[in-house]
Amino acid sequence: MAFYIAVIGLSLPCGAIMTVAGGFLFGPVIGTIAALVGALVGGTVVFLVARSACGEWLTRRAGPFAAKLAEGFRADAFSYLLFLRLVPFPFWLINLAPALFGVRLSTFVAATAIGMLPAALTFAVFGAGLDSVIAAQEGQYNACLAAGRADCKIDFDLSQVLTPTLLCALGAFAVLALIPVVARRIWGRKLDASGPSKRI
Repeated sequence: MAFYIAVIGLSLPCGAIMTVAGGFLFGPVIGTIAALVGALVGGTVVFLVARSACGEWLTRRAGPFAAKLAEGFRADAFSYLLFLRLVPFPFWLINLAPALFGVRLSTFVAATAIGMLPAALTFAVFGAGLDSVIAAQEGQYNACLAAGRADCKIDFDLSQVLTPTLLCALGAFAVLALIPVVARRIWGRKLDASGPSKRI
């Protein structure tokens, strides 16, 4: 978790890999919790730094995206931040922009925790699925050795690799892929209801 916090705080693009690793090492539940806490604390660090004297430099780094994001945050900070967490968008910029536009810390933390949960859970379950694949193959290999056979090997046959845990992870990835579509439709309706001035 400390390493995850450092990665997010430094805005390194490897959060998904670390979440998969957390699921692989600790299982889907602890892996998800560890990833959420690490990403949330790391993101909050960036948020608080952006409110300090470093904010001006970070704004320049954000470039033209900053102006586009400002209108959405002014319209409805919580919903907009939740929307950005659910769709593919640069993670470091989503940590940075709310602080620059005056979003409250409590709003940032709540929307970030809720918005990151689906992806964190999916990647952690996928990591746990990889662990179940390795465990299944190891079990078959050890059973072969115990039987005294000389032709024992690890064979990644598709029917053996698709363990229930990995199948659940693949199903979760399918659902996760639909979340951005649903989020865009919901947010698009809100924008239409609010009028053209709310559009980014």
